[in-house]
Amino acid sequence: MKKQLLKILTLTLIIACLGAVPLQAETKHMQWITIQNLKDRNGNPLSDRNVYGYFQDFGSNQIFVECDSTGKPSGRCYYNTQEIKVTTEEVVVDYQKKKYEDWTKTKRVDPVDVTLMAPNVMTGTSWDWDYYDQTGEMRSLAKGPVQWPGNTGAYLIPGSDPDYWLIVAKVYNPNPFSVKATVSVDLSDWRNGFSEYDNNNALALTKNVDVILEANDTKFVLINRGKKYPIIGEEIEWRSEVNMDAWSEAYYTASVTENLDPELPDSLKPNKGFISFTNYSGKPPEPNNLSGGYTMTHYIRCYPEGVSSNSSNYWLFDGTVSLVQTGWAVTPGSSSKNPDLAKQKMETFFSGRAPDQVPYVDHDGNSKIIDNIRFSKLENNGVQVSNPQQNYFDNPGPVLVDYTNAADYNLNVKVLSTDAPGYAGWIDSLPVLKYELTFLEFYRFQPTVGTDVGKLVKEVIPGYIVRASTINRPYFEITDTYTDYNITLVKASRSENNYYSVKIQHYVTIRGINNSQVRVTFPNCSLASPNFWAGKGGIDAYLDDRIGYNVNVIPNISDQSSGLLNTFSLGDITLEPGESKVVYSGPVTSEIMVYQTVGRGEGYSPLYLNQTYVDDAVRNVAPSYFSWVGEMAFLSTGNQIVINPSGSDVLSLNNAYAKYKDKKDYKYKDIGFVALDGPKFIRKLSYFNGEGLAMKASDEVWAQIMANKILTSRVNPSVSSTMYAAFWPAMTYVSKTGWSCSLSYYNIFY
Repeated sequence: MKKQLLKILTLTLIIACLGAVPLQAETKHMQWITIQNLKDRNGNPLSDRNVYGYFQDFGSNQIFVECDSTGKPSGRCYYNTQEIKVTTEEVVVDYQKKKYEDWTKTKRVDPVDVTLMAPNVMTGTSWDWDYYDQTGEMRSLAKGPVQWPGNTGAYLIPGSDPDYWLIVAKVYNPNPFSVKATVSVDLSDWRNGFSEYDNNNALALTKNVDVILEANDTKFVLINRGKKYPIIGEEIEWRSEVNMDAWSEAYYTASVTENLDPELPDSLKPNKGFISFTNYSGKPPEPNNLSGGYTMTHYIRCYPEGVSSNSSNYWLFDGTVSLVQTGWAVTPGSSSKNPDLAKQKMETFFSGRAPDQVPYVDHDGNSKIIDNIRFSKLENNGVQVSNPQQNYFDNPGPVLVDYTNAADYNLNVKVLSTDAPGYAGWIDSLPVLKYELTFLEFYRFQPTVGTDVGKLVKEVIPGYIVRASTINRPYFEITDTYTDYNITLVKASRSENNYYSVKIQHYVTIRGINNSQVRVTFPNCSLASPNFWAGKGGIDAYLDDRIGYNVNVIPNISDQSSGLLNTFSLGDITLEPGESKVVYSGPVTSEIMVYQTVGRGEGYSPLYLNQTYVDDAVRNVAPSYFSWVGEMAFLSTGNQIVINPSGSDVLSLNNAYAKYKDKKDYKYKDIGFVALDGPKFIRKLSYFNGEGLAMKASDEVWAQIMANKILTSRVNPSVSSTMYAAFWPAMTYVSKTGWSCSLSYYNIFY
């Protein structure tokens, strides 16, 4: 600080710089006084002076502070003492100050926060509390977004609205002052496994946008709108039957490039006003404590380009240049040549550069010529001056699939469980599609600065949610009551064909049970009594064990005209939602034929089975098999189920997987509940994490579902020999020896 002082008066008056006078914050009594006997320094008398101001204590004396008409001090004051009868006036006619950067006082500059998202890909439902507050009525609201990082898997775009493909970067400035930032986004194609990582270098989307954010401001940067090839998913490939492992990846950074703090001195603008570390973990960096100052040191070796080392103008700088509070400090090392000139050259080189403008030259790399100076090394350490930024690498996210590919607009298959490794078992739920009315929270991008920076405008529009679900399986139950039996030996033209006719009398009641919320019809319903099939096997096993020979036991299932009834053709059976009704009731006679000849004896003479053994077997076995309550089996003759979902939330039948445990591992089998000729409308595509697909009422996928919904399926779909008849037991004719059932009943009769 420099002062230029002009002495005006001497002897009786001293006027001092008010800035040097410590004033107390007390109430001031403003008044006029007259100062007399004034003289200049040469002793020449001056006229009296009337002064407006107030008295103020100054040490052991009192001074009078001169003020203007508003009461503001003018810069002069007066005082008298008894010992010294002089007064001196000092007037400040020039005031200069030098500004320098004070690094002991810092202000934190945080990087902006970025969220990359697709706001119109619905991920769940909730209650619309805003609507409730406005109307007092509650409604369901489907909303997004999906984000990077976020859930992976396939998400179906259900309509042609380009804003279904809307991807934006939400950018928030956490600082209490404005900043300018650059947002860079690279969004890569879908992948279906780590093996494709190195072969998938093409980026589907790349965007770099500058955005100015006010204090604590949020803006949205447009990344994508509308489908673009190859936009994160053109097809889906499966790695396993029930686990589709596909994802996209996002790389994005947000760097503060200008500090627009109004308190930032001009000397620090546009981008010298922050010191921080770049952080790669996606979190704001912790600021350095610079209260004690800091040092940034550059290690340098350089010399003038094109100047001979023998010239008097040649110099070599091998030393350090450090940034300290007062500026750049240049220190040549002992190996420097012409060190004074070298120091001067480095001072000139650095004087015009801010810390972030100093270039970098690796001592292990190639030298560089900058400003006609060849640098073989220009490295630094210590505090780094850089733009505050966040970096997001390898962020997995969803795959978006377009509805226009008919093979891809599929709905979730349902995974159903069974404990049997060889058979699907009775699965007590049927896979269906259900739907419900909802509203969608849908966003439009509205630019406010240029075409890529703006805001999101929310719309709430009506729509549907379609999801994979189940209903209770309709079935037929038999109540069988054993009454009696009789045995007759039937002789044939050849004695080896003689057989015992075992006729078992029992009373059968068949009840159709529908615990679902839809009407179901079984056209031309054909059923079989599984306990008759199992009872035949039980008698056969008893005789084989008793006599030690393989007895030929055959069920008679072909002579219904004579009153024998082991299968039941019931015609069309319709069951209303929740209905249980009897569809057949009456006495039944079932015949089992036990052949008399069981082997050959000496001389190849036939061995005959004594009727006593047959009587004993029937008496011990038949009552346990023909007094039974259980489920009827379907004859595998093309039985179907037809549903009428009117008045329910069921939309269509669906496909399914069976989940079963084989040894220690769980396995999945496509049991193909929906089996139609031609292309399947419903395929195994997983999306929305089981929450269903939310769509507008006008979307194409909704129209396609309504046009292609499946209401009919085979009761016993043909899937494979090990997963046959997954939802109902089915009996199949094998040969004259009997029928084969898709399930073993032995364990339920004991």
